[in-house]
Amino acid sequence: MILFHTKLNISDNSGGRLGQCIKVINKKYASLGDLITVVIKSLRRTIKLKRVKNSSIYKGIIIRVKKKTRTTLSTYIKFNDNALVILSGAGNPLSSRIYGSVDQSIRSKGLNLKIVSLARVLT
Repeated sequence: MILFHTKLNISDNSGGRLGQCIKVINKKYASLGDLITVVIKSLRRTIKLKRVKNSSIYKGIIIRVKKKTRTTLSTYIKFNDNALVILSGAGNPLSSRIYGSVDQSIRSKGLNLKIVSLARVLT
């Protein structure tokens, strides 16, 4: 469950490290595959080409949550962190690589299939 002021890891190569949720779109709280508005709190130092700036506002899709969620096979899945992918204005990912695993429920929701194709591991 992602609420207002929740800190999230940014798990792509856009240049951001940590983000904070400032708005959950069309719901009270967000879960896997939901769209949120996020502000960038810190940047990565290792990436030379930074596509984001500190204290700027973007939209993002949540790809991992700590809370247990039920899958379609009646099993539960739980990740170690809350993570998101930053989107551009057109709704595509701002980056060209996604770090870590992505849940398969994003594919079934059909929001953004480019995120699924960029991910190396689907769980």
